[in-house]
Amino acid sequence: MSSTNLYIQPCMHDTVVQGTWGYLGSANQWGGSYSNVTAAADGDEISWDVYLHQGTYSVLLLTNQDADRGIVELALDGVVFDTYDMYNAGAVNNIRRLSVLTVGSTGFKTLSLKINGKNGSSSGFKIEFDFIALYPTALTGAPLKSGRVHIYPELFDSAVQGTWAYSWSNALIDCAGVLNSTSADGDRLRFKIFLSAGTYILRFLCPSRGSNSAIVSFSLNGTNIATFDTYNWTAAANTVFSQVGITVSASGQYDLDMFANGHNGASGGYDVYAGGIDLIPTAYPSPVIPQSEPHWPALPSGMKFQIYPFSREHDGRIITTPYESGHQGRRGLLVNAPLHIFRYRGENLLKAEVDIIFGFLNDIAKWGAAHFYIDDDIPLWSAYEKPTLSHVAGGTKPQRTYHVTYTWYNTSTLKETDDSQEDSFTVDANKLLVVTIPNDFPEGSDAARVYVGVGGSGTEKYEDVITVNKGSWTEPTGALNQGAAPPSENNFFPER
Repeated sequence: MSSTNLYIQPCMHDTVVQGTWGYLGSANQWGGSYSNVTAAADGDEISWDVYLHQGTYSVLLLTNQDADRGIVELALDGVVFDTYDMYNAGAVNNIRRLSVLTVGSTGFKTLSLKINGKNGSSSGFKIEFDFIALYPTALTGAPLKSGRVHIYPELFDSAVQGTWAYSWSNALIDCAGVLNSTSADGDRLRFKIFLSAGTYILRFLCPSRGSNSAIVSFSLNGTNIATFDTYNWTAAANTVFSQVGITVSASGQYDLDMFANGHNGASGGYDVYAGGIDLIPTAYPSPVIPQSEPHWPALPSGMKFQIYPFSREHDGRIITTPYESGHQGRRGLLVNAPLHIFRYRGENLLKAEVDIIFGFLNDIAKWGAAHFYIDDDIPLWSAYEKPTLSHVAGGTKPQRTYHVTYTWYNTSTLKETDDSQEDSFTVDANKLLVVTIPNDFPEGSDAARVYVGVGGSGTEKYEDVITVNKGSWTEPTGALNQGAAPPSENNFFPER
């Protein structure tokens, strides 16, 4: 999945660090002008929680200038990346301020907007702005997460029930919104969105609440996730409702429905007025460890074992049970039911070693001891399958034989597994070696590093990195890179 543009509606902020913020309802600004409206002061600041992928972004701040404006700073995790003097002797509306943001690592970040001083000619520290947008221009690695999702309600995919129309009935309403003119129970809009598995906050901007307002509910693929009573005995503008702890179990496309779900006993109708919807990620699950192709058949289903790694001076794992302890698991790496045996730190298990482990575990099964647990911290498996090798026409090199391996790699953390099984290939004269990775990157890695040996088995040296699933690397027509040797062990493994 590729990253999408990130739109931030000002009132959906996560933290007010300083100041009183609200909408001015400016008819001259596209978005109604969000501002530090009361006693604007130096240091006024608000922030938003965002999930950003490593890369470069173009940041757009839609704002205006006037004689009472301050100097604004935009920062990510406290590091300022843009400073803009908002002062002008007269009003200038709908200014598109552009800046460049470089994100050094993928993860949860805090984007903040702060007033830091003012022009000597300015009479105050005020700011007015309509939205912030981040557009990725170059991203590093994969896979990506969905990040913060902002929905403009007027851009709905389908009106399942009711008649809905764009409405701006109050000068204080931000960006207006959509209203169901039919005002009937069950009136419903549907939005199609992509969400990554994780935990989210849902925020709902109700531009106007009144005596005819409905109870508004939201659902994902038919399951209710949030309900808000939007009734108010008198008109109230720009209320933001929040629901925390929304869990999305699997990444994919979802139908997000917004609908009238009854009304307060004092309400006279089922009006649903929507100015904005945000789904803000708060956590993504730990990477799921892929189960590589096992070397030998699985043990009986339902068995679970707790496995502790030795220190670096040892080459196995201890399996502990309620009845026995201190049994060395040799170089077996086990996962819970159904259990499989894998290679450990780059060393293939001998069949005799597997028989020893199988015999030991089968004895445990006979004893009836089946209530054990796997260590939660087992990391990414080593690359195992041999690379796919071929050649294509090109260059003027003579016939030669190469030995090739590859590793799984994470371009953000720089962690790398030990290398795969080795394969060799004789490249004909006037042809170039092509190395193809046989599988998709397992979760936890976003690349594969290619190692080529020119002096026989075990002489592999680093050549290049592949960042496309099942991608290929082609030998250059000139000299090989011949960098460092592959890691001697999988450094995705945690230290104990």
